[in-house]
Amino acid sequence: MKLLAQIKQSIESYLLKTHGIAEDAQLILSDLNHADFQYNGALKFAKQLGVAPLKIAEEIVEQLTQYVQDVEIKAVAPGYVNFIYTQSYIEDALAPLVTGDVKPNIVDKKRIMVEYTDPNTFKVFHIGHLMTNAIGESLARLFEYGGHDVIRANYQGDVGRHIAQAIYGVLNGDIQRPADDAPLKEKTEYLGKCYVYGAQQFEASDDAKAKIREINAHIYNNDNEEINAWNQKGRNWSLERFEELYKILNTKFNYYFFESQTAPIGLEKVKANIPSVFVESDGAIVFKGEEYGLHTRVFINKEGLPTYEAKDVGLAYLKHEKEPKLNISITVTANEQAEYFKVMKKAVECIDLKIASPMMHVYHGMMSGPGGKKMSSRKGDVVTGESLIEDAMERAREVIEEHYKDKKTAAEKDAIAEAVAVAAIKFTILKQDSSKNIMFDLEKALSFEGDSGPYLLYTNARLCSIIRKSSGLMNVLGRMFSAKKSDPVGELERVLMQFPIVAERAVEAMESHRITTYALELSRAINSWYGSHKVIGSGEYEAYRLRVVQAAQQTLKTCIELLGMKAVEEM
Repeated sequence: MKLLAQIKQSIESYLLKTHGIAEDAQLILSDLNHADFQYNGALKFAKQLGVAPLKIAEEIVEQLTQYVQDVEIKAVAPGYVNFIYTQSYIEDALAPLVTGDVKPNIVDKKRIMVEYTDPNTFKVFHIGHLMTNAIGESLARLFEYGGHDVIRANYQGDVGRHIAQAIYGVLNGDIQRPADDAPLKEKTEYLGKCYVYGAQQFEASDDAKAKIREINAHIYNNDNEEINAWNQKGRNWSLERFEELYKILNTKFNYYFFESQTAPIGLEKVKANIPSVFVESDGAIVFKGEEYGLHTRVFINKEGLPTYEAKDVGLAYLKHEKEPKLNISITVTANEQAEYFKVMKKAVECIDLKIASPMMHVYHGMMSGPGGKKMSSRKGDVVTGESLIEDAMERAREVIEEHYKDKKTAAEKDAIAEAVAVAAIKFTILKQDSSKNIMFDLEKALSFEGDSGPYLLYTNARLCSIIRKSSGLMNVLGRMFSAKKSDPVGELERVLMQFPIVAERAVEAMESHRITTYALELSRAINSWYGSHKVIGSGEYEAYRLRVVQAAQQTLKTCIELLGMKAVEEM
């Protein structure tokens, strides 16, 4: 909002001119019982100036009241500057909220790549892939909302020992193969079983271990017709199935990077930097991380093949080749990979600081069942990301079927159930600091009351119902500015006014949980307001209340979409 930018600029200008302090005047949300928002910078530098913080706050208030009209401004002990919107300002400010014309005041536009999801062919789409997908997609949407240029990337493993182990299972395991016309899900489940068999045999049998290493070499050398055929077939099955899941999760990517692309690049870069960066150790090529307070990692193994580390070096160079003007290159990954990526980034820095400088990592915790127990699917199997999606959709369909019965077509009910299931999962992942572990309870996640994604969808649908029952959206927009009578500004309007600050902070801090927290607070305020305010047929109050409904619906819809969910209009 222009008002917030004006206040921020005025505070910064005054502090620089009067006290010589270059301050980034952050406006923060306040308890609505006291103010709409506040500035607390006076507490930070009062000691430096040798002046009481309350005195500085009073000076700021005196300065601002000369230029800012739409808020009541007060200095409050021990040194806060409180701002309370006037009723007339809130009434006018609802208009841009109605149209969704409210964007964070981000002045430093950047080009940002977000890499996330990163599944491996021949392996199941597991919980970690689901978590990084939810976090990465929401971050990408936040950055876009903030006005940044965003590139979505997905780095998929299509070479490596896991594929050799899977193909070993295909060629040697007694596992029923799917028919050519079987569903993709059945085909990828088959590949997963073959991988498990191959991985078990690799640990149990020296003969199997030797054969799997031989298969792995054939994959890299592309010199065995049967292995090549199964490698290509399994790769295609996996990638096609991943696309089905990405569609359900509301995700599209600008770039698909593959380990088969990055491996030769990484191999070349590592070899070109021996011995300046990498050294030989027991037949392998390693990076001595201890010299930088880290740990040693192998980049080329004894067989002369690139490891994950070398492939990630190649990935850094490939990203730079595709997007040489990146300001930030984010990888979303699990906490357990933190030390690995510290070594990785340091190695790239030692090769070329320009390539490494955009690199940063956003880490996420682990997901477990209620009470921290290992998660299992409804069928009793160990849960994967794919099976969690399916379980949530199955349970959501049961609820939707019971609610609608014959009122909607099967396709309509399936679409609502899918939106509910995805909202349940994503909200659970995004409702807290992403670095923390998550306990997932499917029944709680699917609840239409309280702390859940479906609760947000239900609240949005409730507002859409009011709008449909009115004379129509265009008529509402035409009437709202001729409102004869407004209600006294209440909690809902004041919560709506907080959205620009929440969105700006979420973008700057790269924290989606700020949006989930706000969306919950907004939904509770909406439902409380709805319980005490008649809208349709409220006479001279009707136009204003319809304005509030439309502003609330548009703002809640924006929150839902920033979290990577779909805002359905009927539930």
